[in-house]
Amino acid sequence: MAFISSKSHKITYEPLLRELGARGHEITVLTPIKSSKRFYNVQDIQTLDVEQILANSSSTPANVFELKRHSFKGVTQNTFLLNIRKFEKICEMTLDLAHVKELHSQKFDLILLDVIFNECAAGYVHKFNTSLILISSASASSWILRYTGGSSLPSLIPNVFTDYTHQMNFFQRTINFITEVSTTLIHSYYFIPKMEAIYRQKLNDAHIPSVHEILGNASLILSNGHFALRSPKPLLPDVIEVAGMHCRPANPLPKVKAKHSDSGKVS
Repeated sequence: MAFISSKSHKITYEPLLRELGARGHEITVLTPIKSSKRFYNVQDIQTLDVEQILANSSSTPANVFELKRHSFKGVTQNTFLLNIRKFEKICEMTLDLAHVKELHSQKFDLILLDVIFNECAAGYVHKFNTSLILISSASASSWILRYTGGSSLPSLIPNVFTDYTHQMNFFQRTINFITEVSTTLIHSYYFIPKMEAIYRQKLNDAHIPSVHEILGNASLILSNGHFALRSPKPLLPDVIEVAGMHCRPANPLPKVKAKHSDSGKVS
């Protein structure tokens, strides 16, 4: 389940859905991104064209690479906050879709939630009252780890919006700490309350628990990260690193026939 997603998010966990379908499980995928192929036992329910909505926004959409490049010039938090405002609109529009509302009456054995900026879907998780696994399509950030009791020390672990490694000097640790605190405050005290207000209103239930209570019941976090790719960090046993799950065997390189010049040299 994902209300907000991109192609780069979906390709990380799509092989898992395909394999579950191949093993006989019936999979319903609620996502803005439609798969390019149809897979056995996997049904796609497309919501909105999120990428198009962001592209048509009056403000310039965030570029992840530019975001990381300028993360020390105050752009990180501003762009983060700007996108949060867009996500509120997408959340409301998704919950208003008729074919999404039809899912209310269905029963599922397990929900796999793409958790990055999809806290709005926590209301649905509560309604279905079933087992939950969180999927982080990037290496699980500190606020995702906190849902199930984990932590990420800013003195040691680089914030996701910086390009630091665990070998930071004092100045970098200070900047990393400020970035960690500011993004956590925005996420916890601005974004999360907005999402809770939306799903309680749209699902017509003022007593739906908080995001932290609902997502805190997750059995696992599948994190698209690995210590070989990023700085190592301590993780609780319920966090499984699955980086590379979407990789496939490489195709053989094309054979190139060397050309011989008249001088006998190979070009």
